[in-house]
Amino acid sequence: MPVVAFCTDIAEFHQGRILEAEYAARFPGAAVIPAFAQALRNQGWDVVTGDQVLDPAWDSTMSVHDVFIVQEENSSIGRELIERGAIPTLILSGESPLYARDFYRDVSVPCKGFPHRVLFTGAHAPAGSDGTNHPLLFPAFHTDQAPLATPWAERGFMAILAGNKYWRHSDIPWPARLERFLQERRDREYTSWLQANQLHDERLELIAHFANQGKIDVYGAGWDNRRHLPARYRERLQALQPAGGTINYETKHQLLSNYRFTLTLENFVYPGYVTEKIFDALASGSIPVYQGAPDIEAFIPREAFIDLRGFSSLASLEDFLDNLSEADRERILEAGQNFLASNQGQQHSYENRGNFLAGLVGQVAATR
Repeated sequence: MPVVAFCTDIAEFHQGRILEAEYAARFPGAAVIPAFAQALRNQGWDVVTGDQVLDPAWDSTMSVHDVFIVQEENSSIGRELIERGAIPTLILSGESPLYARDFYRDVSVPCKGFPHRVLFTGAHAPAGSDGTNHPLLFPAFHTDQAPLATPWAERGFMAILAGNKYWRHSDIPWPARLERFLQERRDREYTSWLQANQLHDERLELIAHFANQGKIDVYGAGWDNRRHLPARYRERLQALQPAGGTINYETKHQLLSNYRFTLTLENFVYPGYVTEKIFDALASGSIPVYQGAPDIEAFIPREAFIDLRGFSSLASLEDFLDNLSEADRERILEAGQNFLASNQGQQHSYENRGNFLAGLVGQVAATR
């Protein structure tokens, strides 16, 4: 039986846990991994995580030369298995340069030798042309998910679902913080690029503005601790009372369906970097207020969301949202649901992306 090893350095995903649908549903976008594994198993493959192959207790009758590697970013486990003779097959990353800094610093290095790369489109040219680069279309819903429709009059004004992170990562433990500081000092140009394109400041500005108006509910981990934020935000967010902490990703669509608008900012401006945030709002029947990918309209029709780039001030945005007519609101909501039901929209389902990834593995296997 042919074997695929999904290689990640995230310890919580080891021992095959990330291949389990119930477990993977706890993490944004991760439900695609068990969907991918199931698609392969339906074709007669065995699917494990890379650490299981390295375990001495793994089936010794199976040669590592028969293991196909699907690698997350520059996983040390994947690299070790390839050095032992496993087959580089597919490399992918669903993180932005803000959080996968080492991967994006010279993305061509970890991608070298992989015939297929599934990456945000901004990474395609830097990754090189010695393999096939595919756009990473972030999965965010199941194909059998029923649309949600809480009556408009019963909804709250706006919500945001995001952890309280800041681009400098000043809330991480001291050893890692020192290492990050030294790295930033060594590569000032790269750090300046990260700072110029991060959207954490914009997100905090929006939260502070709408919180002071009593018009936003903030959900996500870490909002009770704001010590890592710049002083200007600590002061402006003093009165903020988080509506909830970590949200179960299996119920977040139901939560967001109770709001008219959902603030959906990516953490970084980068071509093709469109994550689950806007899809969560669409699947919830809430109107996304979006900022992030400069090419967002290549992925989602402009009629289906409100683009923050179109407003000169937060006051003008608030006025627009307050006075959105029933006809315009219904037009935006209908455009969102039509998009999700379309062939283009369905490409962002877990099942579609799982089948797509399985097909890439099959292409490599067919050449062996």
